[in-house]
Amino acid sequence: MIVRPKETDLLGLLESHQYDYLYIYKSVADQHKLKYVTLPEEINLKNAKFEDFYKSVSFNIDGKKPGEVVKQVGAPMVYGLSVFQNDKSPANKAGAVAFVNFVLSAEGQAIMKKNGQDAMNPPVITGDSSILGSK
Repeated sequence: MIVRPKETDLLGLLESHQYDYLYIYKSVADQHKLKYVTLPEEINLKNAKFEDFYKSVSFNIDGKKPGEVVKQVGAPMVYGLSVFQNDKSPANKAGAVAFVNFVLSAEGQAIMKKNGQDAMNPPVITGDSSILGSK
């Protein structure tokens, strides 16, 4: 297995037919119009309810120093979106809230889905959820 810091570093090797396949985010495969096989949720690292099962698997990668090995343990891989609650600038907070509201809107979700980014529905909100919907 070859591991790179970013899976997109492997795309050129796939496109030049040096590799036959690679493990990559579905969104990247969609964006690069690659064929793919969708893995079951029990192993695709997409569903937090399988967290205990995911962490039962690990592999080693090279560390930053020669001879160093770093153990990587399986875990759910989900994207997050945040609004900083302690931002002192009202304009920053208003813009951040507007952006989050757009991303969570039907139009924003259509753009995300078109680019292979399925959203949690309903979204999981922690902290002060009253910021959503505020203007």
